[in-house]
Amino acid sequence: MTLSAPAQRAVPPDLEQGQARIGQATLLFAVDHARAGHNFFIRLFDRHPEVLTVPHVSYLYDGLLNLAAGRPTLPAEAALRYMMGTSNVSLLVSEPTPKIRAQFLRMGNDPDAPLDRDLLRRVLRTLIGSRQEVTPAEVIRAVYLGYALATGRPLHSVRYLLVSESVSSRRSILLTSVRRESPPARVIHLVRDPRANFVSLRHQYVNQWGSMYPLERLLWGEGGCTWIWALQTTAQGAQAVRAWKAGADPGQVLTVRNEDLNLRFTETLRRITEWLGVGWFEGWSSPDYVPTSNGRPWLGISAFSSAYQPFTRGPLPNDPPGQDRFFRPNREVTEQWKKRLLPREVAFLEALYEEEMREMGYTFLHLTQGRSRFRALTKILLPLAGELPPFHWYTRFASSVDLLRKLTYPLVLPPAYLLSRLWFLLLYARGEFRR
Repeated sequence: MTLSAPAQRAVPPDLEQGQARIGQATLLFAVDHARAGHNFFIRLFDRHPEVLTVPHVSYLYDGLLNLAAGRPTLPAEAALRYMMGTSNVSLLVSEPTPKIRAQFLRMGNDPDAPLDRDLLRRVLRTLIGSRQEVTPAEVIRAVYLGYALATGRPLHSVRYLLVSESVSSRRSILLTSVRRESPPARVIHLVRDPRANFVSLRHQYVNQWGSMYPLERLLWGEGGCTWIWALQTTAQGAQAVRAWKAGADPGQVLTVRNEDLNLRFTETLRRITEWLGVGWFEGWSSPDYVPTSNGRPWLGISAFSSAYQPFTRGPLPNDPPGQDRFFRPNREVTEQWKKRLLPREVAFLEALYEEEMREMGYTFLHLTQGRSRFRALTKILLPLAGELPPFHWYTRFASSVDLLRKLTYPLVLPPAYLLSRLWFLLLYARGEFRR
């Protein structure tokens, strides 16, 4: 696309050169399902000269696919409105209000890191707003080019655009769309111990939604059982990615365990860089290495942190301040689930996700040789953590809606407890959790 004279005056003179470089770069999708640490992963490449990422932006490609509704392109004006208003690109193009600064801090980012927001807006309006139709990939490339120019990032060595996405449903169209990209896109499949996935999702959303059985979500048809939603999210995302990988070119996808990144950091990153064919980033060799976001130290995020999910009146307690952020490779983040799952919950999850755990090489604690898988599955008949809140949960409320939720919970709990188990048995019989 050749820029008009007014557009050339409005944006940097090297925009067209940057377009050419970004247009040659390969889209590299970091895809997880549930909670495999994609925020941590993409920030490892924040300063790598051959890999460009926008650490503040996730799920943009998938959101654009949904807007396109099955078409190869979408209206450029609709894409621009989505980015400027709904997607988390809006955090980068909007002026840093107290609310936006708080969101940066929530995600462990420094809101004062250098970023020319006006320049980013002008680049996006020039590259997208002047078009009638755009593809999701063209929008991604425009955002990455604009971000690089707005942060002063050199482009001459960039070979990959690292895009953060997630798959949480078998109906996701993200991976089939990735296969059609040209030049051919590559995928790093991020995985994590399903026991850790479940406990992270349950903890955040039991607290965020107010209870294990949020009545308003049930009444609005959004699903009123938090623990089943967490199980399905973990299972269906894994099934969708596994089915896609079965038909993908072996050289197109690489599986990376979150535990390996934390426990065998340099060894795992060498495997990744060799697969990509890019150089080693010397910062990774330092024993004091900390991932960065826009060049500034990243503070990390955690589902158990009040800084990330500030719902402190929920049924499950958050970690105390000072112990609630993990921003560098460490063992603790791989073992949190052991402290937050009841022994019977561990047994149940190991039986439910046995095939996935064996395939990914995870160690069993309860489902060892000689122990009955059926008996482990029956543990779900017993109460889960967060299902029977302590007394003080009923006495602390944030609003009148929260008070009403807690007053009605004793009435909701008995039928919800029974119906959720029956619903789980039906889902299990239908094969919802099979490999």
